[in-house]
Amino acid sequence: PKKLRILLVEDNLVCQRVTYKMLNRNNYSVDIANHGKEAVDMVEAVQQQQQQQYACILMDIITPVMNGYEATQILRDRGVKIPILALTANSFESDVKKAKEVGMDDFLTKPIKEVVCNH
Repeated sequence: PKKLRILLVEDNLVCQRVTYKMLNRNNYSVDIANHGKEAVDMVEAVQQQQQQQYACILMDIITPVMNGYEATQILRDRGVKIPILALTANSFESDVKKAKEVGMDDFLTKPIKEVVCNH
């Protein structure tokens, strides 16, 4: 069976490595974006080239260049329906509320243990 493809949006190299290894071990194919702008560009490129779509996007909230909220808002405004899960060290009620407002589907607090992404 084809591996599900996940986009990990994370600027911290250690978090990138740990999450990448965990997802890979669980038979997911993982692409990494270092910030929100890169994530938006990668999703668009995948759609334009008609490659295998991402099963979901794990979106760090705080990234340089463009944060996770802004990136999610842009993707949703462009009609992207891929599930987007917020990744953050903080799970304050205000963060959860803002994540939902911009169109994120769920919220994961770092460090994440196991990620299940059903399409």
